[in-house]
Amino acid sequence: MNFLADHARKGNNAWACMVTRECDWIPPLPGDRPLGAGYVIDLPFMFGSHHATPELARLAGNAPGADELAETNQDAYIALIHTGRPVTAKPSAWQPYDQGRRCTMQLRPYLAAIDDPMGTERRLMTEALARS
Repeated sequence: MNFLADHARKGNNAWACMVTRECDWIPPLPGDRPLGAGYVIDLPFMFGSHHATPELARLAGNAPGADELAETNQDAYIALIHTGRPVTAKPSAWQPYDQGRRCTMQLRPYLAAIDDPMGTERRLMTEALARS
């Protein structure tokens, strides 16, 4: 069960975002590849700490658009705290998440509100879990 859809179905506001900004840093291990988009990479942008350490700068803060993404992310969190909606002038197409649309804001060098961004994966996982 999708916890966001379940939360929304109970009459609550639910908001989804997904960071698709990729890191091109290659860890110093033989045969490793670039890291790509990492789990919780949104946290340095949320706190504005994407330049705080050399490690964070390599993972998040050096690529073009990092400061703009941090500012947009922080504005969305501030709006959520003040109004209950993370909608600001920049992510204006961001709509509440519901089981029908599954609107999700993609945080990347530019912002994009898209419906059900991982729908195929979600459906495959649901089918696999139903069989087990």
